[in-house]
Amino acid sequence: MTVPPCTENVEWNLINDPQPISDAQLAYFHNKWSNNMDFAGGRGNNRHTQPLHYRKIYYLGALEKISASLAVLTALITTLIFA
Repeated sequence: MTVPPCTENVEWNLINDPQPISDAQLAYFHNKWSNNMDFAGGRGNNRHTQPLHYRKIYYLGALEKISASLAVLTALITTLIFA
C-alpha cells in the first residue's frame, strides 16, 4: 500500500493496453488532484518508483482476470466522476 501501514500484500492488476478517457475526464482529475496539498503533497497521484527488494512479480495472462479488473476499474472511475 502507498499509505500507512504500507503493507506489501497488495495485488495489482495491469491492463496491457492504455484505456482512453475523454478530455473532460482528464480535466476533472487534473483539477481535483493537482496542487492539492491534502493529497500526495500536491503531486497528484504520482509517487516515486520503489525498489523491488525481495518481492516477486507474477504475470497472470488470464483473460478472465483482466475482464474482471476492467469491470471494477470502470465502476470505480464512474463513481469518482459522478460523485
